[in-house]
Amino acid sequence: IAHSFGTYILGNALLRYEYIRFNKIVLCGSILPVDYPWDVLLDRGQVQQVRNEHGTRDFWAKNVTHVVADTGRSGVDGFSTTQPRLIQESFDYSHSEYFDQGHMAAYWIPFLEKSLAPVSWSSSSATPKAPARTRPLALWAAALVLIATVAAALFLAL
Repeated sequence: IAHSFGTYILGNALLRYEYIRFNKIVLCGSILPVDYPWDVLLDRGQVQQVRNEHGTRDFWAKNVTHVVADTGRSGVDGFSTTQPRLIQESFDYSHSEYFDQGHMAAYWIPFLEKSLAPVSWSSSSATPKAPARTRPLALWAAALVLIATVAAALFLAL
């Protein structure tokens, strides 16, 4: 189960290290790009099944691309990939409302307990296409303002 920045770490590790394998993954408040290549990872058996829960009121997933490079709005919009073993469900949640005991009992436990027909591992030459890169423009703008402020303060101090 991965939430927020944990989804970013998990997603990038799966792309970088093909030998990492999971039976099931639950994502909530994901900040992975919407074009993340789940289809390739699922088809080659690196992951058996993924459940992505996205929240319509998730401020952080909506805005993370402005601050952290190579992230996305999958925690708000879901993933663009359509694959039978990628289950996506939208909730009227903010960033961390998934951790209610009732929610976990109603959604996560049944998903995790349901048995699957295994997909065999196939190390293929098909490397997942990396998601489109994002640039954290707000972070660069804030850095520019900070540099200008320090430069102005130094100039006025002279």
